[in-house]
Amino acid sequence: MQVTRVKSFKKIGVQKTLDFEVNSKYHNFYAEGLVSSNSHAVSYGYVTAYTAYLKAKYPLHFFTAALNNAQNEAEPIEEIKAIQSELIHFGIKLLPPSLSKSNSKFTIEGSDIRFPLSNIKGISDKTLSHLENFKIENANKFQIFSSAKEAGVPINVLCSLILVGAMDEKIHSTRTRLVMEACLWNLLTDNEKKYAFSFAEAYNFDLITLFKALHSTEKNIKGKQIISDKRMETIKKKFAPYNEIYRQNSKNEKLACFYFEKELLGYSYSHTLYDLYKEKCSDLNKISEIKGALPKERFKIIGQVTECKASVSKNGNKYIQVRVNGHDGSVKCMLFQGKNADRIEDHEEVNGRVVKDDDIVICRGSKQDDDTLFVDNISIQDTEVFLKIRKLK
Repeated sequence: MQVTRVKSFKKIGVQKTLDFEVNSKYHNFYAEGLVSSNSHAVSYGYVTAYTAYLKAKYPLHFFTAALNNAQNEAEPIEEIKAIQSELIHFGIKLLPPSLSKSNSKFTIEGSDIRFPLSNIKGISDKTLSHLENFKIENANKFQIFSSAKEAGVPINVLCSLILVGAMDEKIHSTRTRLVMEACLWNLLTDNEKKYAFSFAEAYNFDLITLFKALHSTEKNIKGKQIISDKRMETIKKKFAPYNEIYRQNSKNEKLACFYFEKELLGYSYSHTLYDLYKEKCSDLNKISEIKGALPKERFKIIGQVTECKASVSKNGNKYIQVRVNGHDGSVKCMLFQGKNADRIEDHEEVNGRVVKDDDIVICRGSKQDDDTLFVDNISIQDTEVFLKIRKLK
């Protein structure tokens, strides 16, 4: 075999060909009509062996480094989600973001890893610098709202921090209600906020009740309404969308927490769908139970949909294929047209629409040889209660 180092490249126009380039004069080799980069391949193998060893021997440090590198990926949230799903096998927890404990990067905390504020979806480097001036130590709820405003933290970022539980240790309130109160506070004038501080303890820092009192019962030093009838109508009109968000999301606080944690962090640390639905669906199985089970064994699972597609098989039968993700794994589920009944048509009729990405679904079916589930139905759970975070402006 003749081996020659490539010395140069010559432009020959547009043709069907392969063009290999490696940024080192020692890496290109020509052998039997092919240009290859053998030393490059050896380097990849070397790095793979090294990282496999580090993952096995020093998982805490390995995963911390991997999580910090996730921000360099095209889809950091998806990368974090994939890494987090592995942590359970090593007994490592990905602790939630905290205003008092989180740093700008993923950090080791005891035997676990702490999520940073910088990786919360929607928080930019500029916003992160504002958060450094956001003080909440020994502050009450109203002081926290005011501190966010003074530090230049936008209302949508404040709501994101609340929804992912970054302030749970400081404020004892449901997240959905706290978001609603933060949005109402943002609508008040400086003078109205001054009166809110004055009467805060009398109303136990309940901003909704206090807000109504500033219009109806409490008076200013001149004995007049603090919030006039006209001003009240203006605030109520602007506040209506935020109140509707609260009304919808508070119907199932735990499910709302799950949804927003997944949306903003890439994973949910407070709840799993299996735990949330197990009480009302006692026959639910964990997705991890499918692997290793016998073919044709029946399962009923819950999870969130990814990789959803509708197509036609070689035999001309319609089918819907989805990947259902849970806290303990994922599984491919397939719903076929059926010989005696159109299951796809029934699916659309029962649910009011066809399943799509991010839907929370319950699937019932039988396991196949390759761990795929052939399902009888895909039941979409009502997630209309969750309104988009971008509405919180």
